[in-house]
Amino acid sequence: MKRPSARASVAAAALLLSSCTTHPPGPDVSDAAIAREAERLARLEPAAPAVRDLDRDDLVRAMRKLRAAAEPYCVEAPELCRFSLWLVHDDDANAWIDGRHRITFTRPLLDLCDSIDEAAFVLAHEMAHGLDDHVADTRARGQFGSLILQGSLIALGALAGFTPSSGDLREVGSFGADLGHRVYSKPQELAADRLAFELTEAAGFDPAAGIRVFERLALDDPARGSKAAWLAHHPSFAERIARLKAIAASTPEGDGALGDLASAGGSG
Repeated sequence: MKRPSARASVAAAALLLSSCTTHPPGPDVSDAAIAREAERLARLEPAAPAVRDLDRDDLVRAMRKLRAAAEPYCVEAPELCRFSLWLVHDDDANAWIDGRHRITFTRPLLDLCDSIDEAAFVLAHEMAHGLDDHVADTRARGQFGSLILQGSLIALGALAGFTPSSGDLREVGSFGADLGHRVYSKPQELAADRLAFELTEAAGFDPAAGIRVFERLALDDPARGSKAAWLAHHPSFAERIARLKAIAASTPEGDGALGDLASAGGSG
């Protein structure tokens, strides 16, 4: 079995699934604005090492503030505000939320964050996926992806004259389910960015830190989040930054520090 074929099958499955978002993704931005951000990111110098070391206690304190800020979104469904936190050692800078609202934050991503404001934005983004119940959509995608890959393997076996073993079917099904669980739609990612901006601001953090997080991630791995990555469902860093700046410019504080950031082109 070749994994690229499996990925292609999951891509086709994901494209067939429609996703709903409770919160809108924020103001529209022009292709020109996204292109300007892409050019700016290309010129960014490597990020300086983090000024301070963050640890799990910092994340726990940030989550408490964010959870309090999220309470107005959980009036009709209090269970949506029940989050837990795991800090794990991994090779990749990453974070995700599962169906039990457990947010997993990897140590490399925490090390990448230069301030608790940046880490809080990442936490708020994952919380936003939970508040809008995007996780349920990923479960459906996981189940569908598993079935698609298993069906593809059976069809391939029929054409090639072999019968896949139960172990092969379990392996390819698990691969499809895992990939499906990790993939959100582009509208969901943008909606989570917008809600993360609102939550971090309500919790007393700097919401513009989200722009700096995306800059650091772009420098850490320029391909991640690009149009070609993650089956093209994640928006590019350039688009996410452009949209965050548009959100900042639309807030009442838009003529202050956030407005300066929105018009000046971030920290790069």
